[in-house]
Amino acid sequence: MTPLHTVRQALRIAGATALEGLQQPVALLLALSASVLALLGPLLALYTFGEEGRLARDSGLALHLVLGLFVVAFTAGSALHDELRGGTAAAVLAKPVGRGSFVVGKWLGVVGVLAVFSATATLSTLLAERTAEHFIETRDALGSLVDTYSGLGSLAAVAVALAVAAVLNYARRFRFTLAAQFLLPAALLATLLACGFVTRAGTRPEGGFALQVNLRALPAAALVAALLSLYAAIATALSTRLRAAPTAAILGAFLFLGFFAGTLAGRPGPLPALVVALVPDVQAFWCTDALAGGGAIPPGHMARAALLALSSSAFWLLLGRLSLERRDLG
Repeated sequence: MTPLHTVRQALRIAGATALEGLQQPVALLLALSASVLALLGPLLALYTFGEEGRLARDSGLALHLVLGLFVVAFTAGSALHDELRGGTAAAVLAKPVGRGSFVVGKWLGVVGVLAVFSATATLSTLLAERTAEHFIETRDALGSLVDTYSGLGSLAAVAVALAVAAVLNYARRFRFTLAAQFLLPAALLATLLACGFVTRAGTRPEGGFALQVNLRALPAAALVAALLSLYAAIATALSTRLRAAPTAAILGAFLFLGFFAGTLAGRPGPLPALVVALVPDVQAFWCTDALAGGGAIPPGHMARAALLALSSSAFWLLLGRLSLERRDLG
């Protein structure tokens, strides 16, 4: 089997897995929850708690991380464990398809579902931060105000995306969940661009167009997505043996322990060493503090975090392949 054929096999499996995962109702519900909760936050908040927009930004990134964890767990569970139990995986591996290609393809498919979810969560975070209370000083407005135009417009965009998906389902028999998964980030992106023609105060900006969006949050969202792709590799390995629910519980434990992984490095004893070896260091990917006060995430840190995510993902995918080798598929 040539390397090119192996890559093609993995990509075919990835495409089928992503298509199936995007049609899962739970994936759509999690994407909707991340979007709506992030957008409602600045409209309902009573205090800013310091820096303008930081509460909305941090809340959006936190929803991205926590709900993305469930997207990863349930997508990997349905894509791998259910197929192993139902015998579908045995039929695929008998074609023949290499078990390494199978595991990597499943991981790439989960990452594909995660990419659509992350796009929705990231756009919602950008819109939420724009909506949040800011101090405005122009000839037309003075004082702190919430950009209700952006906030209500974003929520309306979510409703429109669902309505269009329903129409496509009724008129064209297009899968509602699949259409909604792609229409949701598209509608949010259109809203974000439309907001550039209106200032936070509701007036026309000088020059005709100004996004007034904190694009420094994009690298932070990219790091969260990189961490979730690593969790996708862990979930893929675990799903060779476990259902979605216990996989989600283990990922939650990894997330909790991951905030302390950096402080345990160098501590004596086998338990700290085991945690450091297996649990991803969340602090390497959670960099919201770097954005405080107008700061930015250094490109060097982005590169190191990406390398860490790729190398750790390769390790967990190797474990998944070994686990699959020792499992009876008959």
